[in-house]
Amino acid sequence: MEIYYYKDSSGRQPVYEWVKEIQKNDQATWRKFYQLQIMLKENGKKIHSGAIKRKDIKKLKGMNIWQLRIYDNRILFFYSFIFLTMSLFLPTNLKRNRTARQRMK
Repeated sequence: MEIYYYKDSSGRQPVYEWVKEIQKNDQATWRKFYQLQIMLKENGKKIHSGAIKRKDIKKLKGMNIWQLRIYDNRILFFYSFIFLTMSLFLPTNLKRNRTARQRMK
């Protein structure tokens, strides 16, 4: 599966910006994100179907939105099986934001 970073109407890519920031300032988080990104590319369909379960990749209850859990950070994403892609669209930090549900509405 291909992975895309969401781009808003003003051209910002929140996840891509977050990745660039952690790549400079937090190597452990960046390495974990990189590993999970490879896991999603190679096993996205199996994770979605439940054939592979990981504690750091979870589906949000009642939504078709998934979450990457990287230490205190969360990246929200969704699958598109029509185009065989995943879109990463919202980075959050648990220390700063208790939940991202308000930001998704």
